[in-house]
Amino acid sequence: MDLFKMLKEAQKLQGTMNKAKKEIQKLQLDVEKDGIKVSINGLFKITSFAINDTNLLKDKSKLEKSVIACLNEAFELMQEASQKKMQELMKDVPINELGPFLT
Repeated sequence: MDLFKMLKEAQKLQGTMNKAKKEIQKLQLDVEKDGIKVSINGLFKITSFAINDTNLLKDKSKLEKSVIACLNEAFELMQEASQKKMQELMKDVPINELGPFLT
């Protein structure tokens, strides 16, 4: 492959990566677990948080465990969703032709 074509493919890859980044930032996920509800976006920022089980307010230890469990699940699910979105958007990019630029 000639240098000009490789540079053109690298620019295409960069454009696709920028598009993917913007699409991932738009992701929004709601998780409800153990009486806690949390919303998280593609930047891994918590956008809302609620305690739906008021009994948790009476037991600090249980509340803390529930919050941690819910947040961990939200982060894990968002990571999976982000990876899936990236794979969807990158499926047509000929990465193997860009070998010299990726090493």
